[in-house]
Amino acid sequence: MNHLKVLSSPKIDALSIGFTEKGYLIGLKRNISKFKEIEFTLNYLENEDISWMFYDIDDPIYFSNKSLSFALNQFFGEVQKKNNIFYFQYGLEIYTNSGSSSIDLSKLNYKFGGATVTCKTCGNLILKTNKSEINFTPFLSVGLKSRIGNRSSLNLNAGIQYLKFSNVYWYTDMKYSPPKFVDDRINEIVDDINKITFYPRVSLFYEYKL
Repeated sequence: MNHLKVLSSPKIDALSIGFTEKGYLIGLKRNISKFKEIEFTLNYLENEDISWMFYDIDDPIYFSNKSLSFALNQFFGEVQKKNNIFYFQYGLEIYTNSGSSSIDLSKLNYKFGGATVTCKTCGNLILKTNKSEINFTPFLSVGLKSRIGNRSSLNLNAGIQYLKFSNVYWYTDMKYSPPKFVDDRINEIVDDINKITFYPRVSLFYEYKL
């Protein structure tokens, strides 16, 4: 007689849904000990304005991101015995990103010699990223898990991650080449974007224990 062996699928202990700095979050969790769990999450963000990262730019800079991350959560104690518990999170994220912006050059200030000048006849600077590539990035966070029911909890964590933007290129809608002092300022903006290497990581999500 032939015997059929049924292979059980990996156990999922909890589902999560919420928000991060990179958009919507949905995740799966599995407990691997009294003090540790592993977590898989999907993130999606479309056209988020990140101009706040640049002190002198008022026009929006849109950023989009799609990512899949794997993390290990190390708790400071046994999860089942505490209503509120802190944890370290170590992880790796696979992502693609893209960005675009239209910046009104007539609103910016420029350095010309020792003076600050404007260019009222200048048009718009168009910023775009090259075709998005798949990248890998590590991240580190500190989190707080608070139980709000027998099966429910809220999680808040914050940290930092290495982030590589797709290379930025630019052009203007002007009929003539911009003055050198404007061209220098444009190159500064592009260089500042391309030099971004670390990005704050924040998430708030609801977790339901299966």
